[in-house]
Amino acid sequence: MSENGERDQVLLQVRHLQKSFGGIMAVADVSFDIQRREIVGLVGPNGAGKTTLFNLLSGFYAPDNGRAALEGETITGRSPHELAMLGIARTFQSLQVFGNMSALENVMVGRHLHTRTGLLAAAFRPPAVEREERRVRDDALRFLERMGLGARAQELACNLSFGEQRRLEIARALAAEPKLLMLDEPCAGLTQSEKEALAQIIRRIRQDGVAVLLVEHDVDLVMDLVDRVLVLDYGRLIAEGSPAQVQADPRVIQAYLGMEWDDLPLPADRAAADG
Repeated sequence: MSENGERDQVLLQVRHLQKSFGGIMAVADVSFDIQRREIVGLVGPNGAGKTTLFNLLSGFYAPDNGRAALEGETITGRSPHELAMLGIARTFQSLQVFGNMSALENVMVGRHLHTRTGLLAAAFRPPAVEREERRVRDDALRFLERMGLGARAQELACNLSFGEQRRLEIARALAAEPKLLMLDEPCAGLTQSEKEALAQIIRRIRQDGVAVLLVEHDVDLVMDLVDRVLVLDYGRLIAEGSPAQVQADPRVIQAYLGMEWDDLPLPADRAAADG
């Protein structure tokens, strides 16, 4: 592929991103790219800066320094709503579903970016509004079916199992039709079979043309699933490459001494910096 062709494949570009809290550097001079149709794993011990980086890229934090761009357009400093409009969707470590709404209604919320009806028109419900509402419902049902939740569409979200609620949250994020989907520990609390099923869903998401940035503590799952791995430690990017390259990287071996990341002791200053 030509140099121009390679540049054309870059979806997200991050350069020298930095964020500190009370003198503790949570993200320190981090730079990387994410290609279209790529699954990228972001790993590291608790407090390495993963969640802070997610919050910087999804508009919940403004950086102290650096820049991120989606398809060449600067996204740092913009609100979460603006970034959703540009094509970035995310999930969270803790479930964020509307328990008193049906599964279908939860996903319909994610479709609001693709509706044209104003509040006044919705109040009077002309035929165009009725047609758009039917379209939104049909689209939401389609996303539920992709997550294996079509038969649960009318069930209250609070009545779904934990694993189903995880998939519901992803369905709602996908309903916004993102270019980049950011998943923050989507397998937390899932059984092994549920993790394997979710990994297949993530692969299908990539096949549909959506890039995925994944934070996940199940290292074996990450190494089996992703195309490329980013390793953070104390807010710094210490390694980047294919799963095989990262696992063999002397910096990673030195940093983790062959231990699982979750088994490493957590220094007090790191615990204060990030989750």
